[in-house]
Amino acid sequence: MVLDYKTQEKTCPYCNHKDSLQDFISWEKDGKRGALGKTPEGYIMILCPNCGDHIKFDPLSGNFLRKDEKSRSGIIFNLIFLLVAASIIYGIYRFFT
Repeated sequence: MVLDYKTQEKTCPYCNHKDSLQDFISWEKDGKRGALGKTPEGYIMILCPNCGDHIKFDPLSGNFLRKDEKSRSGIIFNLIFLLVAASIIYGIYRFFT
């Protein structure tokens, strides 16, 4: 199943401005534009055309986040990683005892 985030309506977490993701990214005015780039963590940074605040777009969940907000998909991934690592360590421990 492929989700098309470009046409779904998104809401700015700061000013509640509603628009499609494509419109949030593609606007350009007074030398500013919506698409700012990608962070090392994989978020796409977007500038809101209404209030001018920086929004993080999480491509895994399709959600807009505040600049300082963490994504739930990242937290879930970290929990799964810790559980797998703990089970491997426990398996090694059980093998040698």
